[in-house]
Amino acid sequence: MVIRNQEGVNEEVRRREVESSETHLEIIPLILIVSGVSIFVLNLFSSSNNPFLGYYVDVSYTSGFEVTFGLWFGFWGCLGSYLGAVLGGFTQQLPLTISFIYFLPDFLFSIIPLTLFRFLELDESLKDKRSLIIYLVFPVLFVNLVDASLKSVCSIILVKASKDFLLPLFLRKFVGGAIITFLTSFLLLHFATYKVKNTRLYIKGVL
Repeated sequence: MVIRNQEGVNEEVRRREVESSETHLEIIPLILIVSGVSIFVLNLFSSSNNPFLGYYVDVSYTSGFEVTFGLWFGFWGCLGSYLGAVLGGFTQQLPLTISFIYFLPDFLFSIIPLTLFRFLELDESLKDKRSLIIYLVFPVLFVNLVDASLKSVCSIILVKASKDFLLPLFLRKFVGGAIITFLTSFLLLHFATYKVKNTRLYIKGVL
Protein backbone atom coordinates (compact mmCIF):
# COMPACT_ATOMS: atom_id res chain seq x y z
CA MET A 1 0.00 0.00 0.00
CA VAL A 2 2.84 2.36 0.90
CA ILE A 3 4.63 1.52 -2.36
CA ARG A 4 1.51 2.31 -4.38
CA ASN A 5 1.07 5.63 -2.59
CA GLN A 6 4.72 6.50 -3.28
CA GLU A 7 4.30 5.61 -6.95
CA GLY A 8 1.26 7.86 -7.08
CA VAL A 9 3.24 10.75 -5.58
CA ASN A 10 6.10 10.23 -8.04
CA GLU A 11 3.67 10.16 -10.95
CA GLU A 12 2.09 13.42 -9.79
CA VAL A 13 5.53 15.07 -9.52
CA ARG A 14 6.44 13.94 -13.05
CA ARG A 15 3.12 15.23 -14.37
CA ARG A 16 3.68 18.66 -12.82
CA GLU A 17 7.25 18.81 -14.20
CA VAL A 18 5.93 18.07 -17.71
CA GLU A 19 3.22 20.73 -17.36
CA SER A 20 5.79 23.27 -16.12
CA SER A 21 8.08 22.48 -19.07
CA GLU A 22 5.21 22.84 -21.53
CA THR A 23 4.21 26.16 -19.96
CA HIS A 24 7.77 27.47 -20.35
CA LEU A 25 7.81 26.46 -24.02
CA GLU A 26 4.54 28.31 -24.58
CA ILE A 27 5.68 31.58 -23.03
CA ILE A 28 9.25 31.71 -24.42
CA PRO A 29 8.18 33.34 -27.73
CA LEU A 30 6.12 35.91 -25.79
CA ILE A 31 9.06 36.72 -23.50
CA LEU A 32 11.37 37.16 -26.50
CA ILE A 33 8.87 39.50 -28.16
CA VAL A 34 8.13 41.57 -25.04
CA SER A 35 11.77 42.03 -24.03
CA GLY A 36 13.09 42.39 -27.58
CA VAL A 37 10.53 44.97 -28.74
CA SER A 38 10.88 46.94 -25.49
CA ILE A 39 14.67 47.22 -25.81
CA PHE A 40 14.41 47.97 -29.53
CA VAL A 41 12.05 50.90 -28.89
CA LEU A 42 14.01 52.21 -25.90
CA ASN A 43 17.19 52.11 -27.98
CA LEU A 44 15.64 54.61 -30.37
CA PHE A 45 15.40 57.17 -27.55
CA SER A 46 18.97 56.79 -26.29
CA SER A 47 21.07 59.90 -26.72
CA SER A 48 24.56 61.34 -26.27
CA ASN A 49 26.01 64.54 -24.84
CA ASN A 50 23.45 65.08 -22.07
CA PRO A 51 24.54 67.66 -19.46
CA PHE A 52 24.95 66.33 -15.91
CA LEU A 53 26.64 68.31 -13.11
CA GLY A 54 28.70 70.27 -15.61
CA TYR A 55 29.70 67.21 -17.62
CA TYR A 56 28.25 65.43 -20.63
CA VAL A 57 27.06 61.84 -20.34
CA ASP A 58 25.49 59.27 -22.65
CA VAL A 59 21.97 58.19 -21.76
CA SER A 60 20.87 54.67 -22.71
CA TYR A 61 17.43 53.82 -21.37
CA THR A 62 17.91 50.14 -22.17
CA SER A 63 20.38 49.16 -19.43
CA GLY A 64 17.96 49.23 -16.50
CA PHE A 65 15.34 47.30 -18.43
CA GLU A 66 17.90 44.68 -19.51
CA VAL A 67 18.75 44.00 -15.86
CA THR A 68 15.07 43.82 -14.99
CA PHE A 69 14.03 41.56 -17.87
CA GLY A 70 16.81 39.12 -16.98
CA LEU A 71 15.70 38.85 -13.36
CA TRP A 72 12.03 38.55 -14.32
CA PHE A 73 12.16 36.37 -17.43
CA GLY A 74 15.36 34.36 -16.96
CA PHE A 75 17.70 33.52 -19.84
CA TRP A 76 14.95 34.23 -22.39
CA GLY A 77 14.64 37.79 -21.11
CA CYS A 78 18.41 38.16 -21.50
CA LEU A 79 18.32 36.79 -25.05
CA GLY A 80 15.32 38.89 -26.08
CA SER A 81 16.94 42.06 -24.72
CA TYR A 82 20.17 41.32 -26.57
CA LEU A 83 18.40 40.69 -29.88
CA GLY A 84 16.37 43.87 -29.44
CA ALA A 85 19.56 45.87 -28.90
CA VAL A 86 21.23 44.27 -31.95
CA LEU A 87 18.26 45.07 -34.20
CA GLY A 88 18.16 48.60 -32.80
CA GLY A 89 21.80 49.11 -33.74
CA PHE A 90 21.20 47.64 -37.19
CA THR A 91 18.34 50.08 -37.90
CA GLN A 92 20.70 52.89 -36.92
CA GLN A 93 23.01 51.91 -39.80
CA LEU A 94 25.38 49.78 -37.76
CA PRO A 95 26.40 46.66 -39.76
CA LEU A 96 24.68 43.57 -38.37
CA THR A 97 27.93 41.69 -37.66
CA ILE A 98 29.33 44.72 -35.82
CA SER A 99 26.03 45.17 -34.01
CA PHE A 100 26.23 41.63 -32.60
CA ILE A 101 29.68 42.40 -31.17
CA TYR A 102 29.00 45.98 -30.06
CA PHE A 103 25.91 45.04 -28.07
CA LEU A 104 27.40 41.93 -26.46
CA PRO A 105 27.79 43.88 -23.17
CA ASP A 106 24.01 44.36 -23.24
CA PHE A 107 23.69 40.60 -22.82
CA LEU A 108 25.99 40.83 -19.80
CA PHE A 109 23.62 43.42 -18.31
CA SER A 110 21.04 40.66 -18.02
CA ILE A 111 22.92 37.41 -17.57
CA ILE A 112 25.35 38.47 -14.81
CA PRO A 113 22.66 39.77 -12.40
CA LEU A 114 20.44 36.79 -13.24
CA THR A 115 23.19 34.27 -12.47
CA LEU A 116 24.15 35.98 -9.21
CA PHE A 117 20.60 36.44 -7.95
CA ARG A 118 19.61 32.84 -8.68
CA PHE A 119 22.84 31.29 -7.35
CA LEU A 120 22.82 33.38 -4.15
CA GLU A 121 19.02 33.16 -3.82
CA LEU A 122 18.63 36.94 -3.58
CA ASP A 123 15.41 38.92 -3.55
CA GLU A 124 14.64 40.51 -6.94
CA SER A 125 12.51 43.19 -5.27
CA LEU A 126 15.66 44.38 -3.40
CA LYS A 127 13.89 44.60 -0.06
CA ASP A 128 16.75 43.20 2.01
CA LYS A 129 20.19 44.68 2.57
CA ARG A 130 22.16 41.76 1.06
CA SER A 131 20.23 41.82 -2.21
CA LEU A 132 20.51 45.61 -2.47
CA ILE A 133 24.29 45.59 -1.95
CA ILE A 134 24.85 42.87 -4.58
CA TYR A 135 22.59 44.83 -6.95
CA LEU A 136 24.56 48.06 -6.47
CA VAL A 137 27.98 46.40 -6.83
CA PHE A 138 27.29 44.25 -9.89
CA PRO A 139 24.43 45.45 -12.18
CA VAL A 140 24.94 49.12 -11.37
CA LEU A 141 28.72 49.43 -11.09
CA PHE A 142 30.58 46.36 -12.38
CA VAL A 143 28.44 45.58 -15.44
CA ASN A 144 28.35 49.26 -16.42
CA LEU A 145 32.13 49.35 -16.05
CA VAL A 146 32.47 46.43 -18.48
CA ASP A 147 29.85 47.87 -20.83
CA ALA A 148 31.45 51.33 -20.94
CA SER A 149 34.94 49.86 -21.46
CA LEU A 150 34.01 47.55 -24.34
CA LYS A 151 31.74 50.02 -26.12
CA SER A 152 34.27 52.84 -25.80
CA VAL A 153 37.00 50.69 -27.37
CA CYS A 154 34.61 49.54 -30.13
CA SER A 155 33.58 53.13 -30.85
CA ILE A 156 37.19 54.31 -31.12
CA ILE A 157 38.01 51.45 -33.50
CA LEU A 158 34.89 51.94 -35.64
CA VAL A 159 35.39 55.66 -36.23
CA LYS A 160 39.21 55.38 -36.20
CA ALA A 161 39.43 58.14 -33.63
CA SER A 162 42.44 59.08 -31.51
CA LYS A 163 43.05 57.16 -28.28
CA ASP A 164 42.85 60.50 -26.49
CA PHE A 165 39.06 60.28 -26.78
CA LEU A 166 38.93 56.89 -25.02
CA LEU A 167 38.83 58.09 -21.40
CA PRO A 168 36.28 60.92 -21.94
CA LEU A 169 34.07 58.54 -23.92
CA PHE A 170 34.36 55.87 -21.22
CA LEU A 171 33.40 58.31 -18.47
CA ARG A 172 30.38 59.54 -20.45
CA LYS A 173 29.12 56.03 -20.97
CA PHE A 174 29.88 54.77 -17.47
CA VAL A 175 28.34 57.66 -15.54
CA GLY A 176 25.26 57.85 -17.75
CA GLY A 177 24.81 54.08 -17.73
CA ALA A 178 25.17 53.71 -13.95
CA ILE A 179 22.65 56.48 -13.26
CA ILE A 180 20.02 55.17 -15.66
CA THR A 181 20.54 51.55 -14.60
CA PHE A 182 20.00 52.45 -10.96
CA LEU A 183 17.00 54.71 -11.48
CA THR A 184 15.05 52.50 -13.86
CA SER A 185 15.85 48.98 -12.66
CA PHE A 186 15.57 49.82 -8.96
CA LEU A 187 12.10 51.30 -9.38
CA LEU A 188 10.92 48.44 -11.61
CA LEU A 189 12.32 45.69 -9.41
CA HIS A 190 11.29 47.21 -6.10
CA PHE A 191 7.72 48.09 -7.01
CA ALA A 192 6.70 45.73 -9.83
CA THR A 193 8.42 42.40 -9.09
CA TYR A 194 5.59 41.15 -6.87
CA LYS A 195 3.03 41.70 -9.64
CA VAL A 196 5.24 40.11 -12.31
CA LYS A 197 5.80 37.03 -10.12
CA ASN A 198 2.05 36.42 -10.22
CA THR A 199 2.04 36.21 -14.03
CA ARG A 200 2.91 33.30 -16.32
CA LEU A 201 5.85 35.25 -17.75
CA TYR A 202 7.94 35.08 -14.58
CA ILE A 203 10.74 32.49 -14.73
CA LYS A 204 11.77 31.30 -11.27
CA GLY A 205 15.04 29.70 -12.33
CA VAL A 206 17.57 30.62 -15.01
CA LEU A 207 15.72 28.84 -17.82
